[in-house]
Amino acid sequence: MMCQQSLLSLPALTCCLVLLGAPAQTASAAEPRIDVNAEDITVGEVPKGDVQALSAGSPNVFFETVEVDGEKFLKMDDQSDTTPVFLRTKSQRIQSPVVTLRFQGVEMKEAGDGDFKIQLGTGGMRSKENEVALGFSMVDGRFHGSPRYAVGELVDVVVVANNTDEPVAYGDGNTVMPQSADVWIDGDKIIQSVKTYNKAYPVNNNLDIAEVRTHSTGKQGFLIKRFAVYDQAVSPDDMVD
Repeated sequence: MMCQQSLLSLPALTCCLVLLGAPAQTASAAEPRIDVNAEDITVGEVPKGDVQALSAGSPNVFFETVEVDGEKFLKMDDQSDTTPVFLRTKSQRIQSPVVTLRFQGVEMKEAGDGDFKIQLGTGGMRSKENEVALGFSMVDGRFHGSPRYAVGELVDVVVVANNTDEPVAYGDGNTVMPQSADVWIDGDKIIQSVKTYNKAYPVNNNLDIAEVRTHSTGKQGFLIKRFAVYDQAVSPDDMVD
């Protein structure tokens, strides 16, 4: 089940993504392989363990845990125009060609018009080295170019990605096609088996890095409520909140 919440005094907008990674399967009350929940982190700290929260360490690019209206968030703020900030899984923590990424967050109002990206791949996630398998952008309430969510409100995004050469079944009658991804926002499937893949990324290779990040050009800011990764295909209805 997905959730949507209005944050009246937040200069932000929330977005959630879940990606699926595994051969044809159906998940029931699935537990994420990696789960960063802002509620479980002390204000002022950054996530540790299976993830990396990285920034340039300058006043214009930072990652911190904040409390807004009694709720905790991981704040990614990039006002540099040159250097990104990102939250990503550490190498080899996910070892599956089928991955589900869930992202819950709030796009900060007046933070800028730069892209906020959701990406899957391997290695250092460098596009020029064909390490990025697929990606989506979020900015100004638009997801992958279309209006999908409201700035300043919590949004729940789930991306189910299949980098195999066979269809993968999941949930109640859902199927994501080979080298494609399904996208759900607030419980509704908005994209069915879109082929956003880098053609140079080898089929059946693991999607062992999942990340959310700002772009190296343009200003952007997000408040992150949750960042969860599953090493199989999982529908929103089968996720544990």
